[in-house]
Amino acid sequence: MTAIAKPPSDVSLYLEFMSLAVSHIVWITLSKGTFAFFGSVSNANSAAYIPNFALLFYSEIIVNSFLVILCIYLIYLFFTKNKRFPKYYIFITLFVILTIPVDAYLASIVLPNEKMLDMDTIKSFFQSLFSGAIWIPYMLKSERVRNTFVED
Repeated sequence: MTAIAKPPSDVSLYLEFMSLAVSHIVWITLSKGTFAFFGSVSNANSAAYIPNFALLFYSEIIVNSFLVILCIYLIYLFFTKNKRFPKYYIFITLFVILTIPVDAYLASIVLPNEKMLDMDTIKSFFQSLFSGAIWIPYMLKSERVRNTFVED
């Protein structure tokens, strides 16, 4: 007789997501070449110096850390069915949509020889825009959302 696998619980999905997110952040942050590269482009005495690169780098870390913290909080709101979930979801979605072109513009100021809007940036922007165009109205208008997220 074959046992039927139970679907993962909300807690196991949450823990799996968190472990994946944390391991990804740690891998990016602690990769060996990152610090060597950063040291060479942010040091004014280096031949590879790029003005304002350190400012761009740190602002990227701050904004992305802010998004990670908000997403963790959003997961908590989702699983507790908190009534603030739709507002926070809309805020994060709009924040991501606005962050992509602002980030590309600031990067083009620091790295003027790079294209401001390459295909990856345009693709990310339109994916976020398309997703927001679907989910934001759904969060605002759906009766199911109003009935699901009712807890304080």
